[in-house]
Amino acid sequence: MATTDLPQQEAQDALRQYAEQSNETRAKAIEQFILANLEDDAFLKLCVDVEACWQRQVLDRRL
Repeated sequence: MATTDLPQQEAQDALRQYAEQSNETRAKAIEQFILANLEDDAFLKLCVDVEACWQRQVLDRRL
């Protein structure tokens, strides 16, 4: 694995660990993360980017 692939692999590992948790644990984690970051401009930018990605990659294909 190239060193540039390491951050992506770590992100995938973290996502896998997140997905293995119970529904209740995941819901609490998401809620805590969102509430802790509501006033962070970087978090707002992330939300806008995620929404745009969903629109381009998923929602547009259904129309």
